[in-house]
Amino acid sequence: MKIFRRKAPHFVSDFTDFFHGRWSQSFAAVIFLFFANVTSIITFGAVMERALHHQAAIENILCGGISGVIFALFSGQPLNILSATGPTLVFETILFDFCLTNGWQFLPFRFWVAAWISVVLLILVATDMSALVGLITRFTEEAFAALISIVFIIQSFEKLVEISHDAPIIVDPKRVFDSPCVCYLNEPMVLSNNITVRPRIMDIDAEECRQRGGEAFGLQCHFKPDVYMLSILLTFGTFALAYGLNIFRRTHFLNSTARNSISDFGVLIAIIVMTAVSKFIGLDLPVLNIPANFRPTIDRPWLINPLSVDWYVALIAVLPAIFYTILIVMDQQITAVIINRKDNKLRKDFGYHLDLLVIALLIVICGSLGLPFYVAGTVLSVMHVDSLRLQSDTSAPGEKAQFLGVKEQRLTAIIAHLLIGFSVFITPVIKLVPLPVLIGIFLYMGVVSMLGLQFIQRIAMLFMPIKYQPDYVWLRLVRMKRVHLFTFFQILSIVGLFAVKYTKTFSMLFPLMLVLMVIIRMFFMEKVFTKQELLALDDPVPSFHSVISPKGQSVKARKGTVGDEETENPREAEEGKKRSSGNR
Repeated sequence: MKIFRRKAPHFVSDFTDFFHGRWSQSFAAVIFLFFANVTSIITFGAVMERALHHQAAIENILCGGISGVIFALFSGQPLNILSATGPTLVFETILFDFCLTNGWQFLPFRFWVAAWISVVLLILVATDMSALVGLITRFTEEAFAALISIVFIIQSFEKLVEISHDAPIIVDPKRVFDSPCVCYLNEPMVLSNNITVRPRIMDIDAEECRQRGGEAFGLQCHFKPDVYMLSILLTFGTFALAYGLNIFRRTHFLNSTARNSISDFGVLIAIIVMTAVSKFIGLDLPVLNIPANFRPTIDRPWLINPLSVDWYVALIAVLPAIFYTILIVMDQQITAVIINRKDNKLRKDFGYHLDLLVIALLIVICGSLGLPFYVAGTVLSVMHVDSLRLQSDTSAPGEKAQFLGVKEQRLTAIIAHLLIGFSVFITPVIKLVPLPVLIGIFLYMGVVSMLGLQFIQRIAMLFMPIKYQPDYVWLRLVRMKRVHLFTFFQILSIVGLFAVKYTKTFSMLFPLMLVLMVIIRMFFMEKVFTKQELLALDDPVPSFHSVISPKGQSVKARKGTVGDEETENPREAEEGKKRSSGNR
């Protein structure tokens, strides 16, 4: 109830703040969120279809619409954006294989897993366990955020390479012209001398052959001249244009209003320009595969019958549900902690317990409908916050604009997810945008979300002579060798997360690796570094007792704060002195 009392005064402004300040910024954030999330959702849908044969694009689109709107309406932190994530996909695959091995129906078993997950989440909410997010520091946050950003970048290149499978680069064109496309139909034809042959059609493309139920042979079947090279150019062109327009607001061209408006719509401008380029060139490029019909992937009713499995199967579902809950909690709460950092200067209160409560409700709904489970996506959430950043309009000559905070409201997420839910009905519009352009936006999100991490700044230091190093506050407080040692431990942690995530045998242990990172920071790093060094490079770790007691105390998730007591952080103190001297 305390969460509701804290959130109630802001509920009206959560909607009206959408219209405060620059409207262009709010509407640009909606468009960016729509294209970014619908691309992610449909991409994961295609992977799920191959892995599970039960959940494809239509289930993911429906889940994106339902989960996104409900979470944006009722969550404690609506800046978080729900989406499909790699770890949840891995766990879904494990569940599917487990059911296949035991001869159980997947979706009914998964319903019981969802039911138990919701029960465990409700217990965590009731016992105030969300307060444990106070133990998550920058060390864990940045390792997790860097991992997800790198995964986005890797997936961008994987999707780009996949285009080459249907449109390969031909190094010897002469061989293509010597190998015409021949379509052999599957309907046998009996000749007058009782010889059975398969009819064939010459000079036909592979797609038309498949539509006729035949098999295509010959190099010309898959010969799409210049398609892959154009896809590469469009991907990197979209990335470069979106990134260039993103940093355009920091230049001195035009006035501040024009710069901000152009930067706000940077992603949309990049999509429109590169789509226009592709249409002008006129090549047949791949597009997102959005289903045309609103029905489940397999022939089944939308509502799952949980009683179609034996009673003991429902009890066995407790075990995977516990592991799945750990994954969901860590995925959701680490992203929430990153969004709620003091660095973002959020003014409105947030509610970790309320977030988990809404997630518990959504998991029951999705389990009942046979939809995937969505949690907060780190990259999408970070980019959502970045698209709503507020800066001072005017500044003195040569002085950078001041960061004022974030436009905290619910409507950007609500409208974007409503559009996702109705995307099945606007397929012709979405299919105007070539897939390589959307891959470029994927790449842009991965790169931009990673560049803002202190971890990346410290890695850059490895290659900089001392005289060219930026004047970061933490460099004044910690010797360079110690900075590099801290970075080395963080790199080891990320490598460990990668190894677990991409090793099929151990992928189920990914959430436990995140817990292990918190433990390493609490105990091992305290032995290697001094308290002053850790306060400069990381965040103070509160004692376990101060986090979980007293019950009902609001979670002060952000750094330098435990409960209601302020912790002296030399990095923040130094920044404060710098600001004060600048003001004088």
